[in-house]
Amino acid sequence: MARALSTVSALTASAFVYRVDERRPRAYPRDWADGAPTPGLFVIAAVGRATSASVETFAAAWRDRHGPLALEHHAAMWDYRQDVVLERRPSSAPAFDGIARLGFPSVEAFETGFVGSQTGARALAEDTATLVSHVEVALLREIVLWSNG
Repeated sequence: MARALSTVSALTASAFVYRVDERRPRAYPRDWADGAPTPGLFVIAAVGRATSASVETFAAAWRDRHGPLALEHHAAMWDYRQDVVLERRPSSAPAFDGIARLGFPSVEAFETGFVGSQTGARALAEDTATLVSHVEVALLREIVLWSNG
């Protein structure tokens, strides 16, 4: 038991917590059991706002301008969440202002439909360049252990 507690302590020593305001403009159709892996994969992008933007300006532009672009141009995306960071713990946690979660129903859908066209890729890249100063991206799998439904 002591070894297990030591391992958990080591893993959480560098853990960070973000309190967020979440929007979910697109939700996947859930038809699998709690505890089973969600089909496909998720792109998680943690972003810092452009230094020229206030938190309020960033949140509004991300919601009202970038969100609709993402919904239009990420052709195969079946789940989309935007989290505006309200607070981070500890205060030394990386300075992210937003966390986006883009879900795709399969690896193939991600590979072939991450962006539907060159025009869409350009529109997303140009908007992102005006909105964020830095981004960290990860590809993840999801397992919902228990749900409210």
